[in-house]
Amino acid sequence: MWTHKYKLQMNEFNLATEVRGLVREAQNILSTTQDVTLAINTLDRISCLLPEIQCRQTTDFPETVVTPVKEEFAKHHYTRFCDFLLQNLTCDWFKKLAKVQKYSFDVFFINGVHHEAFLLLCKYVQQSSSNFQLAKYTSLLEEFIDGHKMAKLILSQCHIDKTIDTLSKTSRNLVWDHLITVIATFPDRMANKLQRETKKLFYPENYFKILAKDTLQVLYVLYGEMKESRDCVISFISQLLGKICIQGYTDTYMGILLPRFIQLTQDDFIWQRLCCNIITRVPEIYLDCLMEYLLQNLPWYGTVSKLIGDSVLTNQKLTYIMTQKCLLLRHYQKELILHNIIGYLAHSTSRHGLFIETLKMLFDVWSDSSALKHTSYEQHLYITKAILIALGHVNEGKMKTYKEVFMTKMMNGMQCHLDSPLMKIRRLGMIVAESLTQIIDSNSSPLKFEYQSDDESDHLISLLKPPEDPGIEDVTNNFSHCNLEEEDSACKAGVEQPTISDKMINMDDELDSDDDIEPYDMSADTKDSNTKQPMYIRDCMQGLVTQDDPERVQACLTVAEKLVRANPDNLSEICVEFVKLLLHTQDSYGMNNFTHLRHSAMVAITVHCPIQVAVYLTEEFFSRNYNIRQRMDILEVLASASQELSQPDKVLQSEAKTSIESWTSQYKDAPTNLVKNWREIVQERIESKTRRFSQKSHKQKATPVPNRFAPVAGYFFFPLLKKYDMSMSTLNLLNQDYLLLGRLIYTLGVIMHAAINTTCCHQMASSLLEFLWVVRYHSEAFVRQAILFSLSMVVLTIPSYSLVTTLQSDVIEFKQWLQDIIEKDPDTECKKLAIQT
Repeated sequence: MWTHKYKLQMNEFNLATEVRGLVREAQNILSTTQDVTLAINTLDRISCLLPEIQCRQTTDFPETVVTPVKEEFAKHHYTRFCDFLLQNLTCDWFKKLAKVQKYSFDVFFINGVHHEAFLLLCKYVQQSSSNFQLAKYTSLLEEFIDGHKMAKLILSQCHIDKTIDTLSKTSRNLVWDHLITVIATFPDRMANKLQRETKKLFYPENYFKILAKDTLQVLYVLYGEMKESRDCVISFISQLLGKICIQGYTDTYMGILLPRFIQLTQDDFIWQRLCCNIITRVPEIYLDCLMEYLLQNLPWYGTVSKLIGDSVLTNQKLTYIMTQKCLLLRHYQKELILHNIIGYLAHSTSRHGLFIETLKMLFDVWSDSSALKHTSYEQHLYITKAILIALGHVNEGKMKTYKEVFMTKMMNGMQCHLDSPLMKIRRLGMIVAESLTQIIDSNSSPLKFEYQSDDESDHLISLLKPPEDPGIEDVTNNFSHCNLEEEDSACKAGVEQPTISDKMINMDDELDSDDDIEPYDMSADTKDSNTKQPMYIRDCMQGLVTQDDPERVQACLTVAEKLVRANPDNLSEICVEFVKLLLHTQDSYGMNNFTHLRHSAMVAITVHCPIQVAVYLTEEFFSRNYNIRQRMDILEVLASASQELSQPDKVLQSEAKTSIESWTSQYKDAPTNLVKNWREIVQERIESKTRRFSQKSHKQKATPVPNRFAPVAGYFFFPLLKKYDMSMSTLNLLNQDYLLLGRLIYTLGVIMHAAINTTCCHQMASSLLEFLWVVRYHSEAFVRQAILFSLSMVVLTIPSYSLVTTLQSDVIEFKQWLQDIIEKDPDTECKKLAIQT
C-alpha cells in the first residue's frame, strides 16, 4: 500500500506534499495499530528520513532526491513527529516494542535533529507526571549527553547559511536564546525535577566537564575549517560560554578549556584568532564574569595577549573592564589580575598609549583626597599596587616624556597621604613617591623617606619587578596537577636533619675554633655616669630646666616618676608647675625612652593630684600656643591617668589588710570576751559540731577600697567638651585638625569607661552622645572609628535599664546610624566596629 504511491517520477508530485503525507500516514498507523511489526516497520521507514541515518532498506524515494527529502523532513516535520511520539508514549504502548527493537524509537532522539530533540526531552521532563515517562525521558537525555551528542548539537549551530534572510536570523537568534538557556541551566532543571533521584551524569561537575570536552571537539573541527578558509559561525559558542559563566559554573567549564587554550595558542596564529573571537564575542552582559575568571587564572600577561590580541582597542566593553572596572571599581586579593592587566597593556606598541592613559587615571584616583577619604584601605592599597606594578613595566626613557605630568600628580597625592592620620596610608604615599622618582630620574639622588618597614612595605617594593614567563609546561601542570604538585613540593621542601656524624663534625669544628673564650653578654650593661640622680622633686625639676647638661636631664627624667610616687605628700603645691615643665620639655638630645619616661611622670603626677592637674591640662588643651604633639600628649596623659585611678590601688589594699592584721595581733593574747562577742562564740560551737561533705572555699575575699576616680571624673571629662567647636589659627577641631578630633573622641571614650559605676556616668553619657551626634557623619574614617569606639564605651558603661529609659531616644537614633554605617560606609574597619557595637 506504500510502494505504488511513492515510486513515481519526481515531476509527478510535489516533494513537500508527499513528505507531509508520509508523516501523517505514519502517525495514523502508530496511533491505531495493534500490530507490533507494523509499528516497528513504520518507525523504521520514518527514521530513514533522519539526516544522520543511512537507510537499512530500499527507500521510498529515488536516490536523487534523498537529500532534499531529509532536509524537508528535518526542517518542517521532525519536531512535530517527535512531539507526537512523546505524547503517545505510555507504558502499554511501549511494551508492544520488543527490547531488541528499542533502537527504532530511541533513534529519533539520539540521531535526529539534535537541538530539537534536546529541547523536546527537557520540555517533557518538566511536564511529565508519570514515573514511566519521566524515567524514559531521563534515560534518553542520559544517553544523549553520554554519547557526546552535545558536540554535534553545538557544531550544527556553527554552520552558516549564506542564503538566510534577516527574518530567519531573528528567529534563529530566538532559538539560540532558548537553547543556550536550557543547556546552561540543565543541571538545575534536572535537580529541581528529580530531586534525590538525580543521575550523577546530571551533576554540574560531571555535566559541564562533558560539555567542555564536546565544545573542545567542536573547536577542533572549526579550526580545520578556518585552516581551509571556510566560513563558520562561533557566536553560538561565545553566547553559551557567557551564559555558563553567569550561571556560576565558570570554574568547572573553563577549567577544561583554558589549559588547552593556553597550550594551543602558544605558537599557532589560527588558534589565537579562534580563541580571541570566542572570548571577545561573548555578550557584554556576560563578558565581565568571563574576563574576571581569565585574568585571575591566566599565569602570565603574555598569555592574555595571545588569547584576546588587541581587542581591548576595538571592544569598548573590554576596554572599560580592563582599564576601569577591574582597576578602580573593584579590588581582589589575587595580585595576578593586576599583573595580567598591566603587563598586557604595557608590552605592546599598539597598546602603549592606552597603558599611559590608564596609568594617568590610576594616579588621578590615587592623588584625589576625596577618593582617599571615601574608599576603604583595601581598595586604596589595591590601586597603589597597580601603580607600582605599572611603574615596573616602564623605563626611564619613556617616562621622561611624561615627567612633568606624573610629578605633578605625585606631589598632589603626597600632600593627601601625608595629611592622613593613619601611618599605613602615609607609608603608601612615601613608597609610591620613592618608586616614581627613582624611575623618572635614576641618575640623580633618589627620594628617600623614613618609615618603619614590615612585610607589607617589602612586598609593595617587590612589585616593581615584572613577573617572568613561567613556561608552557609549568602552566599546564599548574592547571592539571595543582594539588598533587603542591603536596609533593611540600614534602620535598622538608629540610634533612643532620646525622650523628654531621653533628660530631660540627661540634669538632666548634672545638677547633680559635675563639676558645666566650664573650660576656654586655647587652644589658649601662653606661657609667658621673651625674648623680636627684633625691627630691624640686631638685628633679631644677635639673630638667638645665639646657647644657644632657646627662643631668636624662638622670632627672629617669627618676621623675619614682620620686613622685615615693613622695606624694607635698606634691600638691608644685604639681601644676611640674606638669607644665614636663609638657614643654623636648627631646633635644635624642634620649632613650624619652617619650615613655615623660609620659609616665606626667601620669604619676596626675594620679596623685588629679583635680589640679586635670583642670590645668584640660584648659591648656584649648590654649593657643601648643602644637599637635603637645595636645596629643595631654589627651594621652588624661586617658592613662583616668584608667589608673579607676583601678583599685594596691597600696590602699595592702594598708587595709595590714591594719586588720595588726589589730588582730594586738588583741591575740587578750581574754576571749574582749575580742569575740557571744554570736561568734555560738557560731564557732555550731561549726565544730557540723559535718560537711564538701570543702569550704578558700578563696580570699577582695578587700574593698574607695574608688579614687569617682569624685574627680567630671574634671577629666566635661572641660574637654566645652570648647570643641572653637576656631583659632592653631586649633580647629571641626576642620583641618581631624587627627586631634579623633584622639579627643577616643580619650572621651576611655574616660567614660573609667567612670563606670560612678554617680556622674549618666550625665557624662548624655553629654558624650550629644557630642557624637554632631560629628557622626565626619568625612574622615579615623574620626568615625573613634565615634564608634566611644559609642561602644557608652553601651558598656551605662546599665541596660538606663539605655532603654533615660537614653532611649538617643539609642534608637544611633542604632539607625549604625545600620547606615554597616550598609554604606566605604571603610572596612568602620563596618566591623559598627557590627560589634
